[in-house]
Parts: sequence; structure tokens; C-alpha cells
Amino acid sequence: IPVKDIVLSFVVENAIVPQESPDVFISTFGISLTSSRMVKDNETLLANIWNAAPGDAEPLLIYTPGFELKQVGQSNPFPGASNTIFVTLAFTVDIRASSQFYRQVEVLIDNLVGGPSVESEFNLSDFKTGGLSSVFGLFDGNAARPSRALYGGRYGYKNLSFSIISDVTAGQEYYFSFNITNPGLAQTSPALRIQMTGIAIPASTMSSDFDSVLPGATAAGWAAPLYVLQPQFLLKSIAQSNSEPAQPNELSVTFAVNCPLFPIVRRCKRRAFRGWLRGEEGFITSLDTGLPQDAKIFGELTEQDLRLGHAFDRVCSVGSLEGRPCQATSECGVGSANGPTPYCVPTLCHEDGLYPTSVELSNLKGPLDPTGPLKLL
Repeated sequence: IPVKDIVLSFVVENAIVPQESPDVFISTFGISLTSSRMVKDNETLLANIWNAAPGDAEPLLIYTPGFELKQVGQSNPFPGASNTIFVTLAFTVDIRASSQFYRQVEVLIDNLVGGPSVESEFNLSDFKTGGLSSVFGLFDGNAARPSRALYGGRYGYKNLSFSIISDVTAGQEYYFSFNITNPGLAQTSPALRIQMTGIAIPASTMSSDFDSVLPGATAAGWAAPLYVLQPQFLLKSIAQSNSEPAQPNELSVTFAVNCPLFPIVRRCKRRAFRGWLRGEEGFITSLDTGLPQDAKIFGELTEQDLRLGHAFDRVCSVGSLEGRPCQATSECGVGSANGPTPYCVPTLCHEDGLYPTSVELSNLKGPLDPTGPLKLL
């Protein structure tokens, strides 16, 4: 009597490399059945698969992992202010913390331009609950303490990295935040990138919050990560009490600005203006930046340098003069038919310094001793 519906099952561990479902063949030996292609199950919806669809049950199909959500924003755009960076992540597949193919999964967020030039460890909080709930013990460390991330600022390449130490569920949103202090100079929001190793997710640009309007803001866009508002005078008037010669005279100054003025702010102190030498730490990262790989660091900047602009804070980025210090694109030569016109681009901040905020009046001509600038704050 023919035996029907013999069901065999066995457990394997899927590889970490995505692949289409291969054609599987079946045959027998002894009582010989010729090898023939098996029929794939392209109808069953697997209950344990997020966003399940017909075809999930096809044998040895392995989906490409990715980020379902990779959103990032901030709380404060003012120069020198304390700022909270908000990150929301969700994955398209379940992520195991470890397997036979890898020891750990690590997430890297980079291009944090304007972040501090330090090596540090940040505790991560769940900004949705105001506590630790969704990320407690999930990233780095252990399950008995808050999640943490390692922040790197050396060589000008600002990044945040953390290992996933607990299994992650596809589609679930994970919220975390960390705190930094904004630099004293205005800047546009950089395009933050995110990638993952262990189970590989290639680097891609995160979704910055250009839509939210922060409390007290006059426009959207202030919530974009690491955006620092350009300080401006809203009011600047000056008057005097006496215009007669040789008489006491009181000058009255009134001004208002569009942001708080902090007594001390962080500004760039040293810049790397020629990339890195082969073999130096940071060289591999520099291959993705468009800057040359020849390394030099220049010395401390004075307050006068900061006001006037240092001669070596920009370099030619492409062409025969690549790596040469410049102040304008015209100093980078002329492009040829085989390449673009070289550009004069800002270099990366290598070290920060703390500088006082001062308000100064200049061009005060008359009986002042000495004639010239007058610091008010």
C-alpha cells in the first residue's frame, strides 16, 4: 500500500546573507526515485514574520535586513545650549543579539558634525516615557543597568556606536536620546548616516526631523539634528546724553538677539587640514570623506583667529591641489576636461576649546583712551 504524506522536519539556522529561495530537489536511493524539483509553499502566511506575506514560507528564503524607521531630531538649536538628540529605530527583521555567525551586532551612527571632539560614554534614555523602559539593558552593558553608547570624536569624525545585547523584534519602535552641548557657531543640519554590522545593514542616510516646530520656534526645521541657529541682532541702537565738547557723556546701548547668550561656549580649537596618513587610526574612515589621506594638525587658534577666520580651516577637496589650504574655491585651481573644478571645503574639527562670549563696540572715535573696541560683556 503506498505511503502518503510522509512529513519530515528538521531545524537549521539561517545564514546571515540574504538570498532568494533556491530550487530544492528530492530523490531516493535504494528504491530509486529520480531527482525532481519540489513544489514551494508560496501561499502560507507565517505567523512569526512581521508584515507577513505570501511567499515567506518558500524554503531557505532569507530577507535583506534593513531599518524600518531611522528617525532623528533634536530639542534645542541655539548656539552653546544644552541639546538632546532623539533617535527612533525599528528593524524590518528580528535581530538576534548573537549567533554562530557573529558574536555581536553593532549599530553605528556617524557624521555627527558639530558634536563635541571627545571620547565618551553616553547613557541612553527612552524619550517617549521619560525613563528607561524600551531601551533598558538593550544596548551595551548588561540588563541590570541603563543602555549606553560609545561616542567617538577623535580625528574630527563624530560618531555614536552601540551593541545590541538583547534580541530585537521586527517592527517594534525603540526610542532613545542622549545629551550634548551645541557649538558656538551656526551650522546647517548634517545628513546623519546609520549602518549595522554582525547582521549587515549598509550605511544609509537617516530621516531628519525637518517638520516639527519646537516650543518657542518661529519655523519648522529647528528640530533637525545638530542644526545650530545663526545668531542675529534683532535690535541694535546707541545714543548719547551730551553732544557738547569737553562734557561728560553717557552712551546708552540697547540690543536684542534671537538666541540666548551663554557666558562660555564650545568652539573648534584645532582642525585637521590634510586628512590622515596611511596606517593611522581614522585612515579607513577617511576614505569615505572626499578629503585626502595626508595628515597634519595645526596648532591652537587664538580669539583673533576665531574672529577673522583661520588660514587653514579649509582645503581643496579634489584635483591636483587636493589637500592644500585655501580660503576660496578660486585658490584650488581650474578643473580639466577629465575632472570637476576643485572645491575649497571646510575641514573637520579635531579638538574643541571653551571660549567666553563677549559683546564689543568698535569704531568709537573720539576722546576714548584707547580709541577703538569696547567690551560690554
